[in-house]
Amino acid sequence: MDEYTLTANKAADLIARRGHFAGELKQKLLRKGCPLDAVERVIEDFIKKGYLNDPENAGSYIKELQRKNYGYHEIIRRLQARGVDESSARNMLKGFYIDIDETKSIRAILKKKSYNLADIKDRRKAYDFLMRRGFDTESIRREFREFEDNEA
Repeated sequence: MDEYTLTANKAADLIARRGHFAGELKQKLLRKGCPLDAVERVIEDFIKKGYLNDPENAGSYIKELQRKNYGYHEIIRRLQARGVDESSARNMLKGFYIDIDETKSIRAILKKKSYNLADIKDRRKAYDFLMRRGFDTESIRREFREFEDNEA
C-alpha cells in the first residue's frame, strides 16, 4: 500500500471514533509517523469530501463545553489545543457564546459547589476555581457582588 492510502486509512479510523478538527487530525497523523505530504493531501481530500468540517465540529464541541460550564477563555484554549488557531476559535465562538451564558454558568458552579462566599477562604477557592474554568475576572466579581446583594 502506498503512503497516501495508509495515511487515509489511519485518518478514517480516527474520524470514525469521533469528529476531529483538521489541525488536530494533522497533528495526530504526524505523531503516528505519517509523511507530511500524504497528511496534507488526505486532509485536503477529506475536507472536500465533507469528512472534516471544522465549523460543524466546533459547534458541537462548544455546546458540550458550555454544558459543562466552561468559560469563554477556557473554551478558546481547548479549541486551540485541538489545532484551531486563536482567531478562528474566537470567530467560531461568536455565534455560540454570550455574556448570559457566562453568568448562568458561574451561578450554576457556585450553586453546585456550595461555596460560602461570606467566608474569605471559600471565596478565594471559588474565585480560583472559576478562573481555572476560563471565566474573566469582571464576570466573577459581578456574580460575587450579585450574591452579596442577594444576601443583604
